[in-house]
Amino acid sequence: MEGKRHLIVCPASVVPVWREEAARFFPGMKIDVLKAWHDFVTNPEPVIWLASYTQLRKHRAFLDKNEFGYAILDEGQFIKNPDAKVTRACFAIHGAHRLVLTGTPLENRQLDLWSIFRFLLPGLLGSRATFEASLLKDREETINRLRLQIAPFVLRRTKDEVAKELPPKVVMDLHCPLTDLQRAEYGRICEEGMQRLGSDLNAAMRDRSFGFFALLTRLRQACCDPDLLPWIKANVSQSGKLNLLVEKLGEVISSGHKVVIFSQFVMFLDRVREVLEREFTDVPRFELTGVTLDRQKPVQGFQSVEGPAVILVSLKAAGTGITLHAADYVFLMDPWWNPAVEDQAIDRVHRIGQTNTVFVYRLVTEGTIEERIQALKAEKRALFDQIVGNFKAEFNISDHFSSLESLIKLASVPEPDSGEGDTNGDSESNGD
Repeated sequence: MEGKRHLIVCPASVVPVWREEAARFFPGMKIDVLKAWHDFVTNPEPVIWLASYTQLRKHRAFLDKNEFGYAILDEGQFIKNPDAKVTRACFAIHGAHRLVLTGTPLENRQLDLWSIFRFLLPGLLGSRATFEASLLKDREETINRLRLQIAPFVLRRTKDEVAKELPPKVVMDLHCPLTDLQRAEYGRICEEGMQRLGSDLNAAMRDRSFGFFALLTRLRQACCDPDLLPWIKANVSQSGKLNLLVEKLGEVISSGHKVVIFSQFVMFLDRVREVLEREFTDVPRFELTGVTLDRQKPVQGFQSVEGPAVILVSLKAAGTGITLHAADYVFLMDPWWNPAVEDQAIDRVHRIGQTNTVFVYRLVTEGTIEERIQALKAEKRALFDQIVGNFKAEFNISDHFSSLESLIKLASVPEPDSGEGDTNGDSESNGD
């Protein structure tokens, strides 16, 4: 659309990527970046505007007075909450043509989808109140109707279809035994938590949600490394996961492979760094977390260095905008509730340009909440399939457990013969 201005909204970390690609495919088109001191008013010329979601929110007041040819939202799950200010800013965009790009259109609930289509085609799914009321009244009939309504406007592109050259991806759960200190702390946190919150899981989630999720976080920290608990100072040998990681890394690094290690807890990555410094002194190390200012520097260093190398990455910092396909081994140090978040991280490695089979190791502590998280992920993963069919009910943790105790209490597991965790492997074909 010649003579028009266009707008692409994306996470801040992806703005440089879009700038490079836009210059490559549209060399004759001017490209500009929305900033605090440079906006739609200072440059009214025909241009491709690139805006982070944060900058768009800050420039909300200018949107009512500007028209765009194409308005594109990249990583469209950023507007899943219709009450968020950034979502309302996106709703205010005036564009003749609208597109949303996302690999995770539903992360939690059907309302995520309503919000995306509120941007794309206002009115198609009715008002928010009507949409939610219909789900409550007759979920199955509403979902069937919803599938038919959105089908003409959804183009689903899977890796099998657009990246047929991708090698396989093999995902394995490594079951980690608790050390004595981990077992003691996990049990104590459970008992104290149940005393504070009671046995009614629904009541704990509804009336004392802060305490409930704080309890889950402490339990997950105990599963990873007791040193993450603020009242304990522990040696790295007191973490069953770190012990197993050292064992596996010894095999992988000695064979010359590059490794990506993900964790939700930056403090846990600090502990992994300690292990690497002690056990693998000659192996190049890189780090990428939410506080990394220049994200491309560690990525480029890891991608280009010769021989084995390790990069430590916080799970949420790795969801978009980076490529790590020089690696072919991935370690997920702590299971995350939402499989879409894990998948996006893994896809930093298993993506176009990868030539080797990718091996993904997910470290899961035996008999704990981590094992139950894994069981619940099937429900989360089913939400994604709602776009093209097989709609399921919304994910609700209380649908799966009769009490708080059944969710968190430490289960008895057989003692391993040699002190090593069992490895259960299963292959996954190229995913979405």
